[in-house]
This record gives sequence, C-alpha cells and structure tokens, in this order.
Amino acid sequence: FRSLGESLFVGATKPWGRSVAEFAAAYGGGQPEATIIASGRKTMASRAALANGTMALGFEYADFGAGSRPYPFAVTGPLVLAEAEKRSGADLVVAIVIGYEVMARTTRAMLPKDLTPFYVPALYGTLGSSAGCARVLGLDGAQTTAALGLGAAFTGGTFQGHEEGSWQRSLNGGMASERGVTAAQLARTGFKA
Repeated sequence: FRSLGESLFVGATKPWGRSVAEFAAAYGGGQPEATIIASGRKTMASRAALANGTMALGFEYADFGAGSRPYPFAVTGPLVLAEAEKRSGADLVVAIVIGYEVMARTTRAMLPKDLTPFYVPALYGTLGSSAGCARVLGLDGAQTTAALGLGAAFTGGTFQGHEEGSWQRSLNGGMASERGVTAAQLARTGFKA
C-alpha cells in the first residue's frame, strides 16, 4: 500500500509525476487499456506502466526484495497488463510474486554486494516485469524465454542475438529509435533528465 500511496502523492503533487502522466495520456495512441495512477486517465498498457512505475519510484520509499536492493513494486508492468487483459486478482498476485522472485534472484545472482554499477530497478526490474507480464499473458515456456531475452535486450542490449542470429539483434535499432522519440516527447512535457 505504501507504493500505491507514493504513486498517488507523486502523481498529484510532483512535477515529474504530472509530466509523465501527461506524456502517457498524450502519447498512448488513444488506447484506453490501463489506468494511470493518480490521474485516473486511461492509456495503452505500456504507457500506463511507464507512468505508474515512475510515480511508484517517485521518492524511493518503495519496498525492498529479500536479500536484494531493488524496489519490486515500482515495476508495475504486471499490474497494468492485468488490468488491460482483465485478469483476476489471483492472477495478478501470482504475476507480481513471479516478478518479485525473478527480480530478486537475478539481482542477487548478478550484482556484487559492494558494487552497484547500474541502477537496479531499471536493469533487473525489466526482467522481473517481463516475467510477471509473461504470466499475465499466459505465455508458454518458449514465449516466456523470449520475453526474458527481450527484456534483457531492453536494458541496454546483449550480444546473445548476435551469437544466435536471433531477431533481437535487429530490434536494437528499433529500440534505440523508440527511446529517442520517447525521450524527446517526455522532454516536451517538461520532464527533466
């Protein structure tokens, strides 16, 4: 509940919360799939996830995973996707638990205790959100593996696609282009870097 309260507070009172909510609503393609916390407006699920995750991490008062340093509830992908897919509360809880587990376990496995080279929620949170969202969508094992591999690519790119000749290699150009457009559109709303 603390993360929800933080999201409501940041979305209603802080310029970055209002700015990202404005961006999500304006550039959501008119798709009323999921709710932007604090504003109640609807947009496409991926934009709602961006806005809600930004608000949930607005002051970094979020929860910690056992034995790890991420803020798992700030990774709200399963939440908005469950709403968009009209899933039950039980499905949502299982997806969030899966997201927490993947995020915490990859953090513990990959991050040295005395070194934080990357921002944990951005890096390992993408993997946790990918796993939780895969559950919400009912993906099979091969599709879940693909979702996790693509999630890893979304954190900055991997060379696995080069080694395997997979589609993910080509996706890197598209992701860079999408991020550039998103960055410029966010800046237009007043969001600061």
